[in-house]
Amino acid sequence: MHIPLIDADWGIDEAASEAAAYLLRHLDDRGRFDYIRRSTVSKKKYNILRHAGSTHSLVQYYEHKPSDELKAAIVRSARYLRERYVQPLPKHPALFAAVSRPGEESIKTPTAKLGGTALAVIALRGAMALDASVISVADLQAMGAFLLFMQKEDGAFHSKYVVGDGFDSSFHSLYYPGETMLALTMLYDVDGDQKWLDAALRSAAQLVQSRIGTEDWPADHWMMLSSLPLLERYDVVANPAISADDLRAHVEVMGTKIMSDQRKVSYFTSQPRSTPTATRLEGLSALAQIQAVEDGTVAPGLRESIEGGLAFLMRCQLREAGAHRGGMPRNCSEDAKSKRRGEEIRIDYVQHYLSALLLSPSAKPQK
Repeated sequence: MHIPLIDADWGIDEAASEAAAYLLRHLDDRGRFDYIRRSTVSKKKYNILRHAGSTHSLVQYYEHKPSDELKAAIVRSARYLRERYVQPLPKHPALFAAVSRPGEESIKTPTAKLGGTALAVIALRGAMALDASVISVADLQAMGAFLLFMQKEDGAFHSKYVVGDGFDSSFHSLYYPGETMLALTMLYDVDGDQKWLDAALRSAAQLVQSRIGTEDWPADHWMMLSSLPLLERYDVVANPAISADDLRAHVEVMGTKIMSDQRKVSYFTSQPRSTPTATRLEGLSALAQIQAVEDGTVAPGLRESIEGGLAFLMRCQLREAGAHRGGMPRNCSEDAKSKRRGEEIRIDYVQHYLSALLLSPSAKPQK
């Protein structure tokens, strides 16, 4: 696979612009993304978590560089998500969830995934700020009620609810709790109800407790991302389930672990994959913001780690003219042997890369 080197005059802002342009170019008039390119995977496959995540990254880009075209695309994508996937549960009509469909995903029965509803809340809340008609406050609250329904007594969450059958205890996702913590924090900003923050902090407390005494901490970038707004709202929580110091310390340890895994070529895992690098950069950038708020400075080596990872990814971003320009392939090495799916471009590869660019300390809003 040939990966063109980055143009000398193409910096973070230009790279973000091209990544956003890729997503816009692959969003149809209905509001549905062209989910996957250069792949053997069926075009019928679709994933609503990645749809919602991609919409969220476009909201982030709008905050960076607003335009009427971008606003219209975000609203179109959000309405498609709301109208096609968000629905009340038959046995619990007061609970609204984003329901994955058989045929689009590898499931036999419609399934409400915790992370799917959480990301839908995040995306719809962002779009609602641009156009209030996208979703009502009451419907967002009903989605929040589903997230609380999925929480266990100890603060952990069920990952899936199979429509008609109940909780699916056979599957657990590392990322769903952090996504849910962020969604709950955004719901607090909608209606000011402290119950959302209480639930988010109960989840944080459970995650921190579950990792005490373990050596192999996961790169839980969604928890790192959600910790930033949670820490900013501690003054309104009467009895937090975890102290701000303990939450901050947990994020610090995760960041240190991620940085220690970074290789000389600036990716973080055993293979030069784009998305594992991008998600870790999102987490490290959240940590940098937490540190800057707390101490006014960033820990030595953190900014360099982020910049090195971004430089690696920016060398991978596709530059050729045409439909694939601005996209992010699955694999990111000119030296890697060609593998099945290696050149695949999926919307979440682009989404996480775009978010990593926009969250980095070097990104500058262009409003």
